[in-house]
Amino acid sequence: MAESADSDSEPSRATRADGESCRLMQPNDLDLWQLVGQLDPEPICVFETDCRLIAFNRAHDDEFFRVNGFRSRIGDVFPDLFAGAQAGLMRSLMTRALGGESFTVVEAFGKPERGVPQWEISYTPLRDAAGAVFGAFHRARDLTAHTLRSRMLLSLVDARRGVEDADLRHVVGQLDDRLRDLDDPDTIAALCARVVGETLDVAITGFGTMLADDETLEVTRGWSAPGAASVVGRHRLTAYGDFVDLLRRGHDFVVGDIERDPRTADTPAGWRALGVRSAVNVPVLEGGRYVAMFFVLCQRVRHWTPSELGFIRNVAERARLNIERRRAELDLRRFAASLEHQVDDRTRERDRLWDTSVDLLVHGDFKGTIFRRSPSWSRTLGHDPAFLEATPYLELVHPDDVEGVIANMRVLRREGRATRRSTRLRHIDGSWRTIDWSLSPSPEGDGFNAVGRDVTAGLEAEASRHHLEEQLRQSQKMEAVGQLTGGLAHDFNNLLAGIMGALELMQRRIALDQLTAETQARYIATARGAATRAASLTHRLLAFSRRQPLDPRPIDVDARIADMRELVQRTVGPTIEVATPATPGLWTALLDGHQLENAILNLCINSRDAMPGGGHITIAAANHELDERTARACGLSAGEYVSVSVADTGAGMSDDIRTRAFEPFFTTKPMGQGTGLGLSMVYGFARQSGGQARIESRPGGGTTVALYFPRHAGPGEAPDAPADSSYGANERAGMALLVEDEPSIRMLMAEVLREQGLEVREADHGAAGLRILQSDVVIDLVVTDIGLPGGMNGRQMIEAARPSRPHLKVLYVTGYAESAVVGEGLLTPHDQLLTKPFALDAFADDGALGVAGDVEHLQ
Repeated sequence: MAESADSDSEPSRATRADGESCRLMQPNDLDLWQLVGQLDPEPICVFETDCRLIAFNRAHDDEFFRVNGFRSRIGDVFPDLFAGAQAGLMRSLMTRALGGESFTVVEAFGKPERGVPQWEISYTPLRDAAGAVFGAFHRARDLTAHTLRSRMLLSLVDARRGVEDADLRHVVGQLDDRLRDLDDPDTIAALCARVVGETLDVAITGFGTMLADDETLEVTRGWSAPGAASVVGRHRLTAYGDFVDLLRRGHDFVVGDIERDPRTADTPAGWRALGVRSAVNVPVLEGGRYVAMFFVLCQRVRHWTPSELGFIRNVAERARLNIERRRAELDLRRFAASLEHQVDDRTRERDRLWDTSVDLLVHGDFKGTIFRRSPSWSRTLGHDPAFLEATPYLELVHPDDVEGVIANMRVLRREGRATRRSTRLRHIDGSWRTIDWSLSPSPEGDGFNAVGRDVTAGLEAEASRHHLEEQLRQSQKMEAVGQLTGGLAHDFNNLLAGIMGALELMQRRIALDQLTAETQARYIATARGAATRAASLTHRLLAFSRRQPLDPRPIDVDARIADMRELVQRTVGPTIEVATPATPGLWTALLDGHQLENAILNLCINSRDAMPGGGHITIAAANHELDERTARACGLSAGEYVSVSVADTGAGMSDDIRTRAFEPFFTTKPMGQGTGLGLSMVYGFARQSGGQARIESRPGGGTTVALYFPRHAGPGEAPDAPADSSYGANERAGMALLVEDEPSIRMLMAEVLREQGLEVREADHGAAGLRILQSDVVIDLVVTDIGLPGGMNGRQMIEAARPSRPHLKVLYVTGYAESAVVGEGLLTPHDQLLTKPFALDAFADDGALGVAGDVEHLQ
């Protein structure tokens, strides 16, 4: 039973047996009650919360009179009609129902003399619009009396259903036969709709698709009986009732009377427009999602039988499966056509790339047989395609590369991974082209595919570039030397003036017989000091003029900076103030001292150029302990470093210039005033030393270039030992061969050797010295200049004498940088080297040590 939709209306009343009124159902509920009472053969009654009857059907009164011997009246307290325990049981059941519980029980009721049949009793609470229980619905079925009748009825129903099911199965079978020949999904949907409509004699059927909002159904083709409305178009389902959620959950929506069903009663307008009174909607799900609906609409009130509902579902499922299958087939055909088109396009594109590629493309086997090669082979090597087809690949390979090609093929076949290698191939003009190959095994594993690029021109350009860079690097050094010339000339003039002045005063005092021992010592010290400073300048200049391998040693950076102050000041001129503050506790750094001096000098020259009107340069050092994060930001590994910075107060740099400052050949100087290699060489020196170079600068704020070098954990460089001129006669005897083309130097060196107790044979060029070495004269030591005239230098002379004198001890003397000789691999364990200018006591010690057999390379 259902309550009225108008919950505000006053409920009707009926007269009770005691004359008082009792609450009745609403009028529309009463109409429904009368309909149910007429149709239902089972006893039905309705009672209020006080268990008083307010309605019952005729079957109720007849059955209970038959079984219990009494008739019910409106207003009776229903449990009181029973006797004893049966009255208590009935009251407890009614109390449960009035408490809001729906349930079904099987109990025995009736007077013993009339027999006690088994009853199946169902209770359903009745609620008002606010949800409060105002009564209960009671329905009873006599299980004992109805058993035979039910069996007979079921037999008749089953028989009728069997005939109906057979007819419907036959229709479905015929439908399957007709669906096999259809390809269009809309035609399939239309056929299924027509078969259902004609078979069930309904007004409208169809198959619609749900749109994205899940509430709008789009019907492209449907079926309508003659005179019925068309449903083609879009329909918002919420305008037809409250059943969309039911369909989303995959449940069928079945309604026998649209105007009385509570789910559609409030929305009759849409249904009336279609002229229908009953409906069946079957949802179609894909992946659990509600995507379509098969609908059947009937023009009259209809009780849909299970067979009909099963038939509708069966046809709906067939429609879904066939439509999905046809759509999948169409999609597959379209995909196959698209794929074929793509394959054709890609094949044409591949062939176009194959034909037009400048790279050498090839497919071959691991034995070197070429199955296919691109036309670029002929364009690159100049050979006719027929010649290439007839010539084995290895015959085109440079003889020195054949073994590598074969080994590469073995690796490619064995390991099955991509490889790279460069191979020289013979051009038609007889030259060789260097091809950089990328090879990978073919997917089938029976060969390889390769792409080769001709890098010959690039390699030649690279070699040319390296040569040009070397020339420019030397040019840059010569430019730097030119910039130093003024300062060096000034320094050398001062030094020469000191030497010449001291000697001239000594000569004058001797002539006047006024030279005392004290005065002589003072003049000698002055001359030697000036000569020592001159030697230091020449060593630095020689080191700067050559590109030499690094010779890293533990360096006292503070001491090196202090020693360079005077040279830097002379170089940058008097308008620029140079400061070299000391750093207490500065660590020792591992680097090439000469290269450090070159780098500092280079940076100071750049600073000078940035301050044409004068300014300040500060050369300083500092300790740094970099953690992982800071070191990574500086491009270094974590650890301890010593920095050397050159800061100026010049014009500074913009960000664009600063980021490119270390690039080779980049310069902002006018044409002819810079090569752009200065800072790049400084950067290369820092990186080669295991450190880094960084620039901090801003326009108008000056520039600071900092070089970072790894800290050396051991002791620093040993200070130069003070000169000791107390060499004297050595009682040891021996024969020395002195080869020197400069007479003054040869005279001085011969005198020192004789003072060491040696006999001296002299020669002024290499050929003369070699004649003595090839004679029978016993030679204990050879002292020779490397640069000798006459076509044979000192090195060549010694090499010519070595076969006959393998253990000959040699002291080389040279005016070039020490690293230039050592870097050429000149010295053997029996040799040592002395660079000009040198102190006579150092020469005396080296000569004496050579004769004593304790000769070693001076570091």
